[in-house]
Amino acid sequence: MKRNFEIGEKVKHKVDIIWSIFGSEIYKVDGKEVLKKRSLSPRGSRKFTIKDEENTYDVEIKIDMAPKAKSWLFPGDWIVQVYVNGEPFISDLTPSLRKKVKKLDHILNITSVLILFLLVAILLIKLLK
Repeated sequence: MKRNFEIGEKVKHKVDIIWSIFGSEIYKVDGKEVLKKRSLSPRGSRKFTIKDEENTYDVEIKIDMAPKAKSWLFPGDWIVQVYVNGEPFISDLTPSLRKKVKKLDHILNITSVLILFLLVAILLIKLLK
């Protein structure tokens, strides 16, 4: 998955973020790699600094996948936020992924209810025999 955004007032800097399903993370600024990481953790913070002639930008990418308390089977919520110089810059960098996770959560909820219903029905049939 690839996401990008721009930072800067007079001088604009393009930030590219590339995540792979195998845990590889690459962060680029203006086409140059500034951070490379391999992580399968659904949580964490990635930090790097962008400097130009006039400004310095301390960038922090916060990644959080919060599973629901009711069960580890349900994916819960996913959010990636961008902070620049400690201030919120982008509140949700991956809204399409967030929608997919919520849709998957809904499907898993329905599936678990159907499985539970089926198990109860089988138990009742065995008890009535």
